[in-house]
Amino acid sequence: MRERDDRHRELVSEVSGLPEADAARYLTSAHIVLAWATDAERTRAGRALVRTAANLIVRFAPGIRIANRSCFATEVAELLRQIDSSARPMSTAVIDPVLVQLGGGPANCHVSGSADGWTAIVSGTGDALPPVTDTSNVLGAHAAAAIVASEVFRHALPLREEFQWHAPLTRYSVFDYGAPESAAPEVGTPQLRTVPLLVGVGAIGQASIDTLASLRTTGTIRCVDKGYVDDATNLNRSVLALEQDLATSSPKVDLATRRVADSDLRVIPHLEELSSVLAKINDGGIPWPTVVASALDSPEDRRTLQGIWPDVTLDAATGGSMVQIFRYIAESETACLRCLHAPAASGPSYEQTMADRTGMSVAEVAEALAQPLSPLEESTVNRMKPDVRALAEEHLGSDICGFLSAVEALGDAPGSERRLVSVSFASYLAGVFLAAELVKAELGIDTRLIGRYHIDPLANLGPEGPFTQGRRASCFCVTRARQVSLYRREMVGRG
Repeated sequence: MRERDDRHRELVSEVSGLPEADAARYLTSAHIVLAWATDAERTRAGRALVRTAANLIVRFAPGIRIANRSCFATEVAELLRQIDSSARPMSTAVIDPVLVQLGGGPANCHVSGSADGWTAIVSGTGDALPPVTDTSNVLGAHAAAAIVASEVFRHALPLREEFQWHAPLTRYSVFDYGAPESAAPEVGTPQLRTVPLLVGVGAIGQASIDTLASLRTTGTIRCVDKGYVDDATNLNRSVLALEQDLATSSPKVDLATRRVADSDLRVIPHLEELSSVLAKINDGGIPWPTVVASALDSPEDRRTLQGIWPDVTLDAATGGSMVQIFRYIAESETACLRCLHAPAASGPSYEQTMADRTGMSVAEVAEALAQPLSPLEESTVNRMKPDVRALAEEHLGSDICGFLSAVEALGDAPGSERRLVSVSFASYLAGVFLAAELVKAELGIDTRLIGRYHIDPLANLGPEGPFTQGRRASCFCVTRARQVSLYRREMVGRG
């Protein structure tokens, strides 16, 4: 089992009930046949739908095959091989495949997808769908690709009873965050009126850049990420990452720059710590951004980022297959990122709890969480507390996070909440939401997002819409509201 394939085992086990040791093999052995209406190739939205769906699927199911034969099909196949050299997308021999039809056409399939502007049109039961609409607004196409990928993921697995459903013919609007309610505005060729700040160019941030580029957005965006493509599991979820990037440990900001190279969207890359960039903003070395988009994965970093108090703060996040998008308007009555990600209440952290239970140091537990596939070594086992040493010996040589999970299963562990790692389609849908909200903010388009919104495409595509959350009484945005206002006034004055 390759390291990149092993990433999905916890989520697969969660939704299928399979032992983790067997879980990932179901995806790597699955056969997917992707087909699309010929006319879809002639539209921007159709090409975006096909290319993105194929990109997302191959990252968890390398056994994807392409039924079409055309120059565009050859182009898509080459992309899949660059993502996973084990893929054989133009091969024809498959057994019991999951059939996918995109862009309209016959309904002899398991999953179908199409799009109409802001709206994704998807069926997990293979309904015949209308042709994809030829429009410059490809947001619905990108969302449809993510939802199609989630349905393929579901069809490829034996599922637990609570997950044994497939989406009926569903129209999902990225503008309304649910069924289309009214005519949504046109976006044309979006032009960034400011220079927004995108912090985090991992899976979610890359999806946002990919979507903005596909929209043919013009203008400049500043991208911040200190990270590199130095982990094989980046290839499971980071939509711009290719195998060559892993071989060269490419900086993640360089992937964003590469994606927009032939477009009118300019990326200003910052391969540095968030704190360094924020210091430059406060010192006047970098202009204060009025729109900030967060694709961070750390509560501490989110709290820190909120400290520059832009006009609009956007944040996208995932956990397993759950997707969340958040929007905060400065000096409003709704919660800010500091409200949502307040420091934990009194009580030990997960790292401290597991250190106390096992005999490992806090630093060793933290390192294990950062490198979940690193093996449990004999020297560490020898220092374990007696009541967990036998369990540790059973996991000797196996990934250390598997051992920590087994320790958790021995009983309740205060502070031990851990998220399942995300999968490609969840990260991508979060990135589409983030890009859509950024475009709305830059174009002055009213949004239905009045606070927070979350959706789990593996659990439902139900009617629950965005909701507000009040401010936390002890948060800076309340207790230091005057200072926040003065800070913002100073930043505007520098402009």
